[in-house]
Amino acid sequence: WREGEPPDPVRTDLLRMAMWRASRSALDEELVHPVTHRAAPAEEVVQALLDHVAPALKRNGDLETVQRFLGQVLKDGNGASRQRAIYERENDMREVVADAVRRTAAS
Repeated sequence: WREGEPPDPVRTDLLRMAMWRASRSALDEELVHPVTHRAAPAEEVVQALLDHVAPALKRNGDLETVQRFLGQVLKDGNGASRQRAIYERENDMREVVADAVRRTAAS
């Protein structure tokens, strides 16, 4: 954009499918790689995105923070993966909500 180059064209249906896949799988399964447009491990896809935005993050002093938080999420999972794990273990949505309330109250 800054160099006056248009972005690579991506079909709207592919963007919608990639968003659906990300909302369904979070970081637990494969996502649509932004360059190849093929399924790839979530960590590889997220790293490709980070590589793409790293210069801007660095210019603004945010690269180290994003790398740290991203590493934590990739290692420990996110809220969606935690919620699915609780539901699989307890088979009770009340337990999922109770965990969210406990975590919210603790922060």
